Amino acid sequence: MKSQETELRFFYLVIDLIIMNISILFIFSIYSDLNQLNIPYKIINILLLNLSEVITYSVFSKRNLYLHDYFTNRVIRITNRTLIFILISFILALLILPGNFSYIFLLECAALYYVGKLIFYFFLYRYLKFRRAKGFYIHRVFIVGLNDMSIFLRHLLNNNPMLGYEFIGYVSDKPEEDEDVMGNMDELVSLVNQHQIEYLFVTHSDYNDLIKTRELLALCNKIGVRLRFVPENQYWFKNSMDMETVGSLVAFNPQEIPLDDM
Repeated sequence: MKSQETELRFFYLVIDLIIMNISILFIFSIYSDLNQLNIPYKIINILLLNLSEVITYSVFSKRNLYLHDYFTNRVIRITNRTLIFILISFILALLILPGNFSYIFLLECAALYYVGKLIFYFFLYRYLKFRRAKGFYIHRVFIVGLNDMSIFLRHLLNNNPMLGYEFIGYVSDKPEEDEDVMGNMDELVSLVNQHQIEYLFVTHSDYNDLIKTRELLALCNKIGVRLRFVPENQYWFKNSMDMETVGSLVAFNPQEIPLDDM
């Protein structure tokens, strides 16, 4: 399965480790008694905290990778993960360094780490929102269909600017159901041209039909729009080798080209 998820998880882990190690070194530097500790003791403490963060991230990274609402969602997740990080650090300290570990030091590092993460991710989130507002490296998106999956996908795209998609509107034969419905399928060509759409995400179950799928694919090829199918039943597609992901959702690419891997 091709995915941005692996790259993003690695990116976030590296950023978290950098912030945490800066916090550790800062705590060491401001306390003279800690600064005078021997090098092996410092290294053991640093390794223990890094190991704690890697374990925390490995267990809980999928639940913290994508925002399903606004930045407050990220604050709650960072808070929960910091508490779990502290718990894991305490357990590892008891197992590895009994009687030789300063729990005050741990709490101070965790507090500074927590503040550092909030500051970094706030500015990253604002920067990406700004970049999307300016149209930099952004793919304009229509979602075909109006159901629970399409609504969830819209929130996922809107609240995760790192993915690089901008939701423009829905295309549905029931325009009265949502003010963001831009038109129906008969108007698709004119709507795509009018709004400069680059990607079409299909959540409508009608396109489980092979004939309709081929017709839509031929139309997208004709007007130069990339097509992705996002199945409502995600469970059955999680391990498919022909799938890619959009945030935390799997999507089927019916016509892969070499540029998809760029």
